[in-house]
Amino acid sequence: MSSPASPTIPIDGPTMDALMALMRLIAAGVTDDDAINDALGGVLGADSDSPQPAGTSPVSSAALGRSPTGETPSVSPFDAVVPLPADVPDVTDTDDGGSVPTEATNTDGQPMGLSPLEFAVLRQNSHVVTGLLKAGASVDYIGGFSCTALCKCCYSFHKNVDLIRILLAAGANPDATTNNDTHSASCLIISVVKNNVEAVKALLEYGADVSYEWKGSNALAMALDFKKLDIAQLFENFEYRKAQKNRWERYQNQRRRDAEDREAKLDALRSRSAAPTGESPTPQPVDGRSTPTGRDETRSPSHAAGGGTGSPRSVRETAQLTENLGAMDWLVPLSDIEWGQQISAGAHGQVFRVTLKSTGDIVALKRFPCHDARSREGFRREVELLTKFRHENIVMFKGAVIDADVSAMLTELCTESLFDRLERTSAPIPWPVRLRWARDIAKGMTYLHTRTPAVVHRDLKSMNVLLDGSGTVKLCDFGIARLREHTFVMTQHIAGSPSWMAPEVLRGDDFGPASDVYSFGVVLWELLMRQVPWPNKNMAQLVGLVGFAGSTLELPDRAPEGCPPQFIDIIRSCFAKPEDRPSFRSLREQLDSLLVDVD
Repeated sequence: MSSPASPTIPIDGPTMDALMALMRLIAAGVTDDDAINDALGGVLGADSDSPQPAGTSPVSSAALGRSPTGETPSVSPFDAVVPLPADVPDVTDTDDGGSVPTEATNTDGQPMGLSPLEFAVLRQNSHVVTGLLKAGASVDYIGGFSCTALCKCCYSFHKNVDLIRILLAAGANPDATTNNDTHSASCLIISVVKNNVEAVKALLEYGADVSYEWKGSNALAMALDFKKLDIAQLFENFEYRKAQKNRWERYQNQRRRDAEDREAKLDALRSRSAAPTGESPTPQPVDGRSTPTGRDETRSPSHAAGGGTGSPRSVRETAQLTENLGAMDWLVPLSDIEWGQQISAGAHGQVFRVTLKSTGDIVALKRFPCHDARSREGFRREVELLTKFRHENIVMFKGAVIDADVSAMLTELCTESLFDRLERTSAPIPWPVRLRWARDIAKGMTYLHTRTPAVVHRDLKSMNVLLDGSGTVKLCDFGIARLREHTFVMTQHIAGSPSWMAPEVLRGDDFGPASDVYSFGVVLWELLMRQVPWPNKNMAQLVGLVGFAGSTLELPDRAPEGCPPQFIDIIRSCFAKPEDRPSFRSLREQLDSLLVDVD
């Protein structure tokens, strides 16, 4: 690294002598704390004893190093660039086996000197470095180096992690770069290239910016590209914990607000419903609806022939779930189900092909693992939402089974997903068909987002886009959809599928309609590429790459044959910042116009 030009420093009298004595001590490799303190005290004493014109310092402003921010530094004798003692040998014990000149030169080859701190770092004398920092040397001033002392240490003496930590503890900028600009490598990137795991740990602990890019790549991307797997794991865990913390803070804040709202509502109810003396209040069920006299609140639906009655606990929970869902006309007894083959299975349940004995209809049955309150809530939410949806591109609700042993939902039968059609078959798919699928997904999502209140899907992906027998798109799986409410979900159980998640969701920020648009962009990318998005990345990697570093799926420079070039522009717009992403209404209109052009 070349050093920029710096003027020769005229320092008069005792201060100059004291600084030169300090430089000779550094050159000699002295580590005795008493000797170091005496030398430092000699500089401070000489500085205070030197005659000074009013308002000035014995060390001229030209003698001072440069602040990384370009600000005028405070005057300190230890921030002066001092000519080095004669005959000081070059440093030959660098970590890479090379040598570092002890005396910097300007562009004309004239001696420039170094600040005492720079010289102490160059000699790797941590005792002197510690003493200088305590005595008032500015940790980030740049004198004869082209970068800060920390950056120099990361570059030339990267194995001296103790020295790196001393500088960081003194407040060194962890994001300093080799040429003190925004275009050169940062300390973190240098440490990745040097494969210095311990230095990376130290820099992360002191807040180094993982997202800073050099030559188009950030530190995490470089670690993955150069197969520095230990360092990549460090970044992933670091970003993972950061996202986890964000989610936890949001969750705690929301819980506090919810508790305050509940207390306010309870206070209002207490003030309204205080009954006069001797008068008994009307019994109310848990959900607040009046209970007709004589009704059996623990009554359960019918069970399949040969099935048990279920435990008292499951019977009560089943009855409460039935009550919470309200309307009863769509309930289907378990005894009416003739089981067929299993179609699919996932984290949110199993899907079977079944026949309704009473009507002969063949439908899909999604069986939910309702073994705890959380899973029962997911089932209740999906049933409640689907009973309200009526749209050609939303899977049609046919009924539900709510039994002590089985909780299941019945929908129209679609035996194939968009994911199956795109990635698991090699048959060619004409572009008009792909565009029609894209337009129909946008139609279904427009329906959800324009409802009152708006419904945010939160798990839009090709596996949740079904195709019926005629090839019509049907959106499904609303178990984690939200009516714009705030929710905390731990990262390892995060709502949604990470390869389709928007950056703000991976970071732990709020999930809104724009997050669905980003997921839609990933589905469009699948339609374009017929590949699985981020196939070799796990959750922690995606949190770092997409959530914090802003990486997106690669798009081709030119549209493939048959694909309108505007289709790639639409995908790119879905990957924009949340506030710049288009609405689904706009996306539908754009895709409609493309269909007109290709049909």
